[in-house]
Amino acid sequence: MIDLKAHSEKSKLAFKKNKKLADQLRKKKPKNLDQVAGVLHEKAFDHINCLSCANCCKSISPIVTDKDIQRIAKHLRLRPAQFVDQYLLLDEEHDYVFTQ
Repeated sequence: MIDLKAHSEKSKLAFKKNKKLADQLRKKKPKNLDQVAGVLHEKAFDHINCLSCANCCKSISPIVTDKDIQRIAKHLRLRPAQFVDQYLLLDEEHDYVFTQ
């Protein structure tokens, strides 16, 4: 597992560099950016346990996959449709995100 505290400190030190990179990526935006980001997302989450961090969720609403819906609904003892109706909405890109 990744040491999230150390990772957080490293990211603070590299903030300017990371912001510059993000700004450059926004300008270029290749056609397959979503696909590339998806692959990198899966790779990163092979090493990061969201339950021990949740920093992403504090600043952006994460995309909720069908698998997530099934698991969270089961945990909350809801039918998946009930969970979607109560807690999710479809964004502009037709992805489920949390309402709040």
